[in-house]
Amino acid sequence: MNSAQNSALTPQLKAVDITQLPTPPQVVFQLLDACEEADKNLTDIADLIRQDAALAARVLALSASPIYGHQRHSNHPASLERSLMLLGIDTVRTLALTAAVYQYINKPLATHSDLLRRFWRESLLTATLAERLATLSGYAARHEAYLAGLISNLGQIALLAHFPADYVPLFEQSGNTPDGLLRQEIATFGIDHAALGAMLLQRAGRTGSLVDAIRHHHASADALTNAHHLVRLIAVANRLTAAGQVADATSLVEADRLLGLIPGFLDETYDAALAQTEQTAQKFALADEVSSTTPAADAHVSPLAHRLSELHLIAAVRRQFSDADSIESLCAASQIACSLLFGVHTIGFVLIQDNGASAIAQSPLDTAGIWPEFVFKLPEEQSLVGAVLSTGETRQYYPWRRNISETPAPAIVDCELMSLLQRQGLLAIALTAGDTRVGAILIGLDPDEETRLTHRKTLLSLFAKELGSALTALRQRCEQQDSERKAQAAEFRLLTHSIAHEARNPLSIIQNYLAVLEKHAASASPEIHGDIRIIGEEITRVGAILRTLTDTVDENSQDEITRLNTLAEDVANLFKPTLFTPQQIGLELSLDPAIPDIVVSRNSVKQILVNLVKNAAEALRAGQTVYIRTEDYVYSGSNAYVSVEISDNGPGIPPQILATLFEPVVSTKGKSHSGLGLSITKRLVDSLHGQITCRSGTQGTRFQILLPRTLPDA
Repeated sequence: MNSAQNSALTPQLKAVDITQLPTPPQVVFQLLDACEEADKNLTDIADLIRQDAALAARVLALSASPIYGHQRHSNHPASLERSLMLLGIDTVRTLALTAAVYQYINKPLATHSDLLRRFWRESLLTATLAERLATLSGYAARHEAYLAGLISNLGQIALLAHFPADYVPLFEQSGNTPDGLLRQEIATFGIDHAALGAMLLQRAGRTGSLVDAIRHHHASADALTNAHHLVRLIAVANRLTAAGQVADATSLVEADRLLGLIPGFLDETYDAALAQTEQTAQKFALADEVSSTTPAADAHVSPLAHRLSELHLIAAVRRQFSDADSIESLCAASQIACSLLFGVHTIGFVLIQDNGASAIAQSPLDTAGIWPEFVFKLPEEQSLVGAVLSTGETRQYYPWRRNISETPAPAIVDCELMSLLQRQGLLAIALTAGDTRVGAILIGLDPDEETRLTHRKTLLSLFAKELGSALTALRQRCEQQDSERKAQAAEFRLLTHSIAHEARNPLSIIQNYLAVLEKHAASASPEIHGDIRIIGEEITRVGAILRTLTDTVDENSQDEITRLNTLAEDVANLFKPTLFTPQQIGLELSLDPAIPDIVVSRNSVKQILVNLVKNAAEALRAGQTVYIRTEDYVYSGSNAYVSVEISDNGPGIPPQILATLFEPVVSTKGKSHSGLGLSITKRLVDSLHGQITCRSGTQGTRFQILLPRTLPDA
């Protein structure tokens, strides 16, 4: 390549992006699956990323962004676990998708799969050697050594990915000698792969010995004298990998000179590292015997493209689900999605209610109102649908299959539901959100539909998870909105009572003066007495109207058997995802298991807790905590109560507000608050014949509510 061509490549080299480096599709598949599994933690995901240089480099580069608070001159050793904690699972999922997209669109690389596989294996071997050499030579940060070894030849992957037509013949002509390869790289591209790898990491914000180790891993032993331990360590690991065997005399001498390691240790270390690398290659189906022909490469592209299509479809479904404002509209959206994604048109739902005690059926296709008549008492495993709701496992009934005798016969209720779906077979898939079962989706199928659906099992599983999450989120949103509506209604009732009370005072005065006026006008004409009578009647009518405003029945006044601890947990679960988690506020519960069921207005108690917990959270900053505590047998005088405490470690309530805490006042929390919340709380507590007290200071605020210990049999 002449100098003119070399100059023409310079802008391309500047455009080389660390996020556009190829990753073996097998690794991407497992990473995408891990991000979707609820029981996978960051350590599991880090172990997957640790198998590929390109993914590891992406994580290091992304976590180096100032967005994540990275300090350019941090003294902390590079760590995948620390980087992943900064990024979070959602970002890692996006990162894996980006890797998959690039792998799919960069089809020219498919013809060089042998060389990519070789680079991958050499990176893994260098990383494994580096970690073992770190232990032998006393370098404490062995995980950083592994990471540096893994990405030490990042520049080679970048050159192959961006300039395959130029780099492949260059690499083959170098005779696998590092010095010869570096010279040809500089002659062709104006930079060698070691300097390019360091440049990519520096451009992403990484500095320090990790970058130096990559830049100088081909430096001479003389130049490496007194260099940082990590820099010397990675140089030795690369020399051993390039030699292909430990017995290479030059590698042994330099290992002894740079790290003080004797050949006997190196023999054992190399063999163990090589065996570990082979095991990893077998795990990811990247062993040497895998065919390197173009069709084989295309075979990896095809499932990768298929997986990308599925994830993009699920993203579209997620957006569609987010527009639903009711359970009915969400079910309707699911019906449409099933038609588009799977070609099935007859579906129904059975949604769990009453904290898991029962489930009710419904269907977007139900115009006659028949589906809600099917109610399942849980747990129940006699029917196919009941078993799905109770165990969370998918069940199916396909009478056309040959091994149908091995499948339990459907219960009568299953047959009834299949009849409503107008299909011979039934597929019931559990809908879950994390570890919580929220219901089941019922899909009526005929043989042709079952065959078509079999090829889309992965997509169907993703769809069910998305629907379960959407149902849970919608229920939480509706419950919070319902609580807010009740709070607004309570505020309106109190405001109405206040207005009516204040209006009665002047009306009483007017009536009194009207009676005095009538006495003074005793000798007046009948017309005047008639006018005074009309005024008196109208005043009486206004009073009657005001009484109708205050005599309305309070919906919260009905007593029922109430489990106080369950109610406290419900309120906590209501606000966790919408108020506490987004604001990074803590919520801790300490519930007395000895508290019995009590007879009290459940709605009133819930409204009290909602008001106090919401008020507490809105007064706190990130890092502070709200505490909910219950206690049995608290005495006030001679009366026994159960106690609920809502406390926090926030700034406390100002003394001037504390003095009139339970009176309707102008709120200090902004225009969206009327200042009636605590006065409503006090009124509700009074209606329950309870007591409420408040203590507040610079260490926080504590509300205690005492409720009469009225037992169901008392």
